[in-house]
Amino acid sequence: MWGLTDHTDETLFDRVYQLRPGHSLNLPVKGFAVMPDGHLPVRQWYELKPKQFSGSFEDAAAEFRNRLTDSVRFRLRADVPVGSCLSGGLDSSSIVCIMNLLLQETGASDLQKTFSACADVERFDERQWIDEVVRHTKVDAHYVYPSVENLFDESPAITWHQDEPFGSTSIYAQWNVFRLAAQNGVKVMLDGQGADEQLAGYHGFFAPRFAGLLRAGRLLQLWKEIQQVKKLHGHSELRALIYMANMLLPAFVRQPLRTITGRTHAVPSWLNINALGATPQDPFVELGHYTHSIQAMSRAQLTATGLQMLLHWEDRDSMAHSIESRVPFLDYRLVEFVLGLPDDFKLADGLTKRVLRTGMSGVLPDQIRDRVDKLGFVTPEEVWVREQASDVFRYKLCRSVDISQGILRRKSLVMLEDMIAGKRPFSFLPWRLINFGEWMETFSVSRN
Repeated sequence: MWGLTDHTDETLFDRVYQLRPGHSLNLPVKGFAVMPDGHLPVRQWYELKPKQFSGSFEDAAAEFRNRLTDSVRFRLRADVPVGSCLSGGLDSSSIVCIMNLLLQETGASDLQKTFSACADVERFDERQWIDEVVRHTKVDAHYVYPSVENLFDESPAITWHQDEPFGSTSIYAQWNVFRLAAQNGVKVMLDGQGADEQLAGYHGFFAPRFAGLLRAGRLLQLWKEIQQVKKLHGHSELRALIYMANMLLPAFVRQPLRTITGRTHAVPSWLNINALGATPQDPFVELGHYTHSIQAMSRAQLTATGLQMLLHWEDRDSMAHSIESRVPFLDYRLVEFVLGLPDDFKLADGLTKRVLRTGMSGVLPDQIRDRVDKLGFVTPEEVWVREQASDVFRYKLCRSVDISQGILRRKSLVMLEDMIAGKRPFSFLPWRLINFGEWMETFSVSRN
């Protein structure tokens, strides 16, 4: 519904819980007790505390580069082959280029391998950016093209390994990447997870940027920021207004507005909320997502509203192929440093990840460093749904409605038809409903 999982210690299995970020569990062989609510005694051992920075932007960029380089160096330690994911975006490309420099120092750069998911639909394909990094580093590059023909043959196995339903077919693309790495003898992979959350890489960060400027009364700067976002990313003034309303308005006003504008809301027509046994509410409220601070949204995304899902998916996709995935951007020293930087060091004048872009000067190819579009291990899911495999998606969704034991309503089929016909904007919702039914079938789930 909200596209959010792993934001609490609950799972979709009754009386099965997971550890929250920065928490641990110590169980003696004998003598431990389960609490009445089914929980085990858990303690918090780490709290994310930003290290406030007082230097110039140039100082911050240099320090960022040093810390990221040190993090990559540390994660290259292995007695097995080490490779890296490469999407052609800023994050994975930074890791690949830093790896290349470090391996050149040891004379081992010829051993570096990269693995990428590409698409046969041009607007979803990042091959040109990937190839730019490959030319720059001369790595041994490997490519895979996930197809809709194989998607539904493989999705039951992916769902089983993921343990719970997953949010889009990008997880299928990632599955293909790790399988390709395993086929090429790589046992450790470096990946760029965590950069977007701390460096304001998602377009959703425009909302707290706008809201913060409005609350501070910096109206001229707000107008300039809106115009720069429009110029670089194509977001209209109306969209900027919606961003600010979503951040600043109280929940009792926000929810009706979300319904009117066709955005996710607490009680969608395709879901039987009573059969699901869930409380109809916006989970982002409690998790601190609605804010006028980039730092506050980063904290929320790092600890609750986004990163946990990505790490869940990456952990299962990698370990299903006996690969250890390492994430240099999530070195705690780097995260504490970046989170303590002023907001405009990360996002200003419509430009995201400013401190990374400047810090990677001379390391990243300029074509990559100057990119403002964003994809990242995507599949052409929209084309699959609307053009290439509409009948398959219809059949799979109808089957999931039947399997769901009354949780999914048949109105979801109307939603899919409207999406196929272009009457409704594309979203990952059809896949999520399909995969929910597939998850129920895979694990023989029976609702209480």
